[in-house]
Amino acid sequence: MIDLLSRDEFAALGIEAMLEIEKIPFRRISNLDETSGAPIIAAASDLTADESDFLLARRSLVLNGGAVFAQRCFDSASPGMHVGSCNIPVTAPVWPARVVARAGDLGINSLRLPKTTICSPSGDIEGEVVLPFLESSGDRRRSGAALVRRGDCVWSLVNLGTAFSALMTDAYLPLREGPPRRRLGPHAAANLLFEAYYRLPQALRSFVQRRTYAKLDRRLKEYGDIASSYPVDGTGWLLVELTKAIIRAISGEDTVGLAKWPAPYDSAAVLTHDIEPTDYAYGEGLSRLLRRISDADTKSTLGLVEAPAVAGLDRSTTAEIKRHGVILHGVTHRGDAVVASPERLAGYLSRARERLELKLGRRIRGFRSPRLDRSADLASALDAAGFAFDSSWPDVDRENAKHFGGGVRVNVPFRRPIVDESGKVRVSRCLELPMTAPDCIQSLFGGGSRDALRSDVERKADFIRSIGGLYVALVHGGVFDDDDAAVRESLLEDVLEIIKKQGVWRASLEEVAAWWTSREAVTLETEHGAVSATNNGNRPVEGLSLIIENASGVETRPLPRLEPGEKASIALTGAAKPAA
Repeated sequence: MIDLLSRDEFAALGIEAMLEIEKIPFRRISNLDETSGAPIIAAASDLTADESDFLLARRSLVLNGGAVFAQRCFDSASPGMHVGSCNIPVTAPVWPARVVARAGDLGINSLRLPKTTICSPSGDIEGEVVLPFLESSGDRRRSGAALVRRGDCVWSLVNLGTAFSALMTDAYLPLREGPPRRRLGPHAAANLLFEAYYRLPQALRSFVQRRTYAKLDRRLKEYGDIASSYPVDGTGWLLVELTKAIIRAISGEDTVGLAKWPAPYDSAAVLTHDIEPTDYAYGEGLSRLLRRISDADTKSTLGLVEAPAVAGLDRSTTAEIKRHGVILHGVTHRGDAVVASPERLAGYLSRARERLELKLGRRIRGFRSPRLDRSADLASALDAAGFAFDSSWPDVDRENAKHFGGGVRVNVPFRRPIVDESGKVRVSRCLELPMTAPDCIQSLFGGGSRDALRSDVERKADFIRSIGGLYVALVHGGVFDDDDAAVRESLLEDVLEIIKKQGVWRASLEEVAAWWTSREAVTLETEHGAVSATNNGNRPVEGLSLIIENASGVETRPLPRLEPGEKASIALTGAAKPAA
């Protein structure tokens, strides 16, 4: 059990998200009088002298802490505070050997944090430097201490909680949001632009595509170290692994959590197919795609644009679609708004969902934004509109012009921080299932080769399989003509071959969201040399496994089927017992 003290909600939500991803048991506390003797993680910038002394004498991880804490506990005078990016080497003893080895196999030698808060002490720090860092934010080029330990207390000068929240919000690029839109429908200019693009001859369209991607690639150099790495970016995975390692270091015990996927699977994959707003896409292109995925022995999820779907789908196609998962993929796909008041956006999306549900005769619970356009307003709107899950935030973005070089760098489901109606920060009720790069055949538009694309898919699938993540593949149905459809179908065959060979759990987006939500409802408690799991949800959960982890390795133990309200206990005989 971890006691999480929160007086910096953005940082605390980042830590909470990492603990929830792993299902490491924790509880929120509002002051240190509520501690239970468990290890403490304190996210605060205003710790008092008494609180600082208390934490120094306990097993604790302190994020920031503030000037009083820095001076009393680490003899650091008046540390400054700023927001920046930094690199933390994946070589120090705190990293588990298996993580260092896997990162090395991937060519990753540092944890690159694109945005977080960083303490800058003026002078020496009393204590052992656990991890150094190299900062490269703007004009800043300096090395320093990321983590310092004194006794059982670890000071996180590079705020790991804020770093993870920054990833989840995908807000680290220097974006300039425009003013909220006065109307939610697409502008006439946007309609004309997209209509012209879809009607261009192939040769001219390829010219436009290559010019556009060349310009976007040049922008990556301007972003420098904050840009995501394509196609594999291990930032989210490494940040979680580092946090778990620190928890084990301060507690002296193994971490206990839940396996991410139903037994016997240790990774998952989803095939999604967005249908673009062209006559071909909702005619022959969709028919070809449905024939392919019906023969593929793998569940698929279709992203349908409301306006063309409602207007263009015939009865037989609608019946065939019922065999697959469906999400709303925008209203027109041509200039759909994502910057407006969350209330207006929620109403706009809700009405589109209702029209598509009426057309298909089924409930729709998920969303993906056209062209992966996204914003904080959209995230709040999805929560307000009651969408159960979303897949608009990619792990690595190499499609969206505005967010090119960004991405959440996380390859498991998570709940994004949002600002609610009262102005408070909380986690969204809409589960995010990050879309996985490569994004369909986008790299071919920029001049890449088919062989390179397949290699990127294989490399990415291998990475996600090795970290126990979720691969959300996107392969569009044919957009322009039969030639375009054939290229995309070739990629679909490659993706299917790769994920089938891996033996991962192949499911729809809705099935993944349902599993993860049920898993979230299970809580763990450690007591008297045993771990108990309680199902606090309203559905039975089957296929859960307990994960007991230390620096040497990972042990997995199956849990029985849990009915709603049911509790099961497993003795930790043979394993190091976790802190109570």
